[in-house]
Amino acid sequence: MTDRSAGPGLWRWAHLARRSWELPPETQHLMRELADRQGETVNVFVARDIYRVCIAQQESRQPLRHVVHVGDEIPLWAGASSKVLLRDASPSLLVRIARSSPYGESHVDTLRQWIQEAVRTGYATSAGERDQGLSAVAVPVTGRSVAVVAALSLSGPTVRFTEDRIPDMIEDLKKVSARMSERGFAHPLTG
Repeated sequence: MTDRSAGPGLWRWAHLARRSWELPPETQHLMRELADRQGETVNVFVARDIYRVCIAQQESRQPLRHVVHVGDEIPLWAGASSKVLLRDASPSLLVRIARSSPYGESHVDTLRQWIQEAVRTGYATSAGERDQGLSAVAVPVTGRSVAVVAALSLSGPTVRFTEDRIPDMIEDLKKVSARMSERGFAHPLTG
């Protein structure tokens, strides 16, 4: 006989799905406006063990765009959002993330460098680190403290993430993130 009861994983995802649709209307509006201004997909990610989970997305209106579905788990070993989310990661978590990468445990040194750079600049970028031809820019979203609770990112084809566009993307992301942070953005997987 098969146990058909809902396990903890299913309840967690049901909670995530419910909460992802409960983003404050102002936050949803900010994400829509950001996607319209920049012409790229906007994502909000949170860290969950060795993964980042997409909790909200506003797709670009461009025919060629990057799409991650709400609830998707993406490894933390690469990507702009990962670099932002890992700011307060423990050394043991970084080792576990590095071991899960295609590069093995030695990747922990690269992770540390990326994190330090993201802390220093207040943002992170990536180009083809996980998927060839895909780029992203991300900034931290904080809760009522200074702790990073989420990453706000723009992502799309590398061909559109040119050196002259990235500074404007960063400034736009920082403004939207500041407004989200002011509202006391909460991590949906902890409440």
